[in-house]
Amino acid sequence: MPTSSPNRSLRIKSFRGAPKDLTFVFDHRRPLTLIYGENGSGKTTICDAYDFIANKRVGSLADRGLGQLHPYWATSGKSGTDIVVELTIDGNTWTGRAKARDINVAPADPPPPRVELLRRATLARFVTGDPKDRYAALRPFIDMACIEQAEQALREQVRTSENRLNQAASNIGENQETLRRMMVEAAAIGADSVAWARAIVAVPAADSSAATADLRKLERSVEAAATAIDELAAADSAAKTAQSQVHTAQQELDTAEQGALAVDVSLVQLLEAAQHHISRHAVIEACPLCESPDRAQGLKERVAERIAAASQVRALAGAVKKATPVAEGKAVARASALQKAKLAVEAVSVAAAPDDWRTAHDPALQAASTVLSAEGDLTAPDLTALRAAGTDAAVRRAALEAAAAKYSLVKITLDQHDENVSRQAGLSLVLPRLKQALEVCEKQRKQYLEQVLAAIAVEVGRLYEAIHPGEGLNKISFKLSPTKQGSLDLSAEFLGKQDQPPQAYFSESHLDSLGLCIFLALAERQAPESTIVVLDDVLGSIDEPHVDRLIGMLYDEARKFKHTILTTHYRPWREKFRWGWLKNNQCEFIELGAWTPADGIVSAQNSLSPLAELRSHLVALPPSLQPACAAAGVILERACDFLASLYELDVPYRNGGLTLGDLLPRVAEKRMAAALRVEVRQPDGSYADVSLGNQLIRLRDMAQLRNIFGCHYNDLANMLPPQDALAFAQAVHDFATALICDENGWPRSDKSGSFWATQGETRRLHPLKKPR
Repeated sequence: MPTSSPNRSLRIKSFRGAPKDLTFVFDHRRPLTLIYGENGSGKTTICDAYDFIANKRVGSLADRGLGQLHPYWATSGKSGTDIVVELTIDGNTWTGRAKARDINVAPADPPPPRVELLRRATLARFVTGDPKDRYAALRPFIDMACIEQAEQALREQVRTSENRLNQAASNIGENQETLRRMMVEAAAIGADSVAWARAIVAVPAADSSAATADLRKLERSVEAAATAIDELAAADSAAKTAQSQVHTAQQELDTAEQGALAVDVSLVQLLEAAQHHISRHAVIEACPLCESPDRAQGLKERVAERIAAASQVRALAGAVKKATPVAEGKAVARASALQKAKLAVEAVSVAAAPDDWRTAHDPALQAASTVLSAEGDLTAPDLTALRAAGTDAAVRRAALEAAAAKYSLVKITLDQHDENVSRQAGLSLVLPRLKQALEVCEKQRKQYLEQVLAAIAVEVGRLYEAIHPGEGLNKISFKLSPTKQGSLDLSAEFLGKQDQPPQAYFSESHLDSLGLCIFLALAERQAPESTIVVLDDVLGSIDEPHVDRLIGMLYDEARKFKHTILTTHYRPWREKFRWGWLKNNQCEFIELGAWTPADGIVSAQNSLSPLAELRSHLVALPPSLQPACAAAGVILERACDFLASLYELDVPYRNGGLTLGDLLPRVAEKRMAAALRVEVRQPDGSYADVSLGNQLIRLRDMAQLRNIFGCHYNDLANMLPPQDALAFAQAVHDFATALICDENGWPRSDKSGSFWATQGETRRLHPLKKPR
């Protein structure tokens, strides 16, 4: 694990390829972190962790046809509730957890830093995607939300105004057609319906509301009188029928009473007792009351006849008694109906009515009054004339209402017509100005956007030139499509020809580096000092000659951001970093081990440079002689190769490559050795002069120890004192430490004109040219 300030760390647990609790602690002094690992070592999981906590997504899973993505956030065998992603920067810590299908990051205030993450898919959209996809990829980096919202609101207003203008024209046509129909119905002569309507409206109609109310009341009064007379006729008929029934029952009772003896209750009881007595004897020999045998014959039948006669009289008396109150009630009802009818007819006579209506219908009212004044028999009245009076009132009322409605309809329609004409005139005046404003807004937005794109293109060109200097491919331009909305074309100069699509001519390596430059130029536009840039294995196609310049460019740009993280599986980068061949060796280098299902991502560790490995062997107790000699031999061989190449020394050509035996004698040659020296900058800023030639001569004499102790199994190694091996390794260490700076690598810059130097001139190597 890197041992540095805890102010910059990333913790991952149960997330994607990290089943165990794993923490990366980054060196806050280094703006660029290079994470090396073979394919499948977990680099994308680290990038996804930043995406998870800053953007609340896991972008590597997108566009893979997975449907719902949240089931795949957690490590296989784990659930979403097990996920923990924790980011610490500058004393602030944010923790991200999965919550159902969402991602919860706390605290919300302050928010986590921005993370701009570049993957291969996004890289392709920047360069080789369709113009529409390219515009969509660039849009999040160009802050035009307010301008676009204003323009969209203006465009919507234009669309709304056009619709309203069309609707106003349509309404005007409908209003004119309505007025034309009313003019035809009124049998008016003239072709201009609007003028006709204005003439109608110019003479306000008299207020007929009172007359209409009087006629409605008169209409209802006449109908009520006719109904009351109808009800009176029905009540009169019912009263007559009931009285007739009483009279008939009384006549029948009188007839029955004339044919029968006076009947009282005691006599009926006596007869019934006699009938009961007689029914108990089969033969009656004498009258049970007078004991006379003369009347015994037929006594039973006579008793029965008298009992029947008495029963009939009682029944008829009951009928008379029952019918009498019914007749009395019907008479009362008739009297009530008569009173009601008189009041109804009187109400008609006193109701407000037009004089001509009174003159026309007075006979009918008089006839109704005459009918009601008869106290005797009431014949069924003829109400035709009376109801005609009510109908006449209804017709008059309807005519008044129709006239008022016609005037109101004409006025309403004319008012609507005038309002629509006014609206049409206003919109006709405003709409061209709205369109002009929209045109200006669109023009200004496009000009602004083109200026922004031009500035981005200049920055892209600058970055691209840093990677591919002198190749003439840096004249990049972005152009909005003149015929398509949201479409962006990318072009470059190629072989002197402008506006050439780079996709057609650039190599894959050049396209990838171009995409990276576009991304960095965009990311720098939005608060880079609070932005973390994550590059997920996007530069695998960058070829060997451009690696140093690419790393140099990335290091320079990384200093603008909060932190820059670059993952790669490109092994030459690892070796260049370990050997210090990179001009910007200040980046932090982390190497990942092989991923396993049980352990997941192997704990990150700094990849030691060969010189650091040699130091570790030397400080071991006891020192590791064989590894130390082997490491020292490799370092010495690489240093001699560096010097031979730097000074263009004559070395033999071999098919199998040069060996230390070929290189060391040339570098340690008398004139070369005498001239070789290095100035090593001290902590106080002064320089200490170190003679490399003397050290090389000594190492030339000791070089055989490398083969004896470090490269081959040799019995002689068992015979020689271990101090010899240790001395060789230490001598190489001292030589390499003087030549190579741990922070800034090898002295390869000749800008001074008098010596070779590392970045920051921590090492000054003399001479500048091969001595003659």
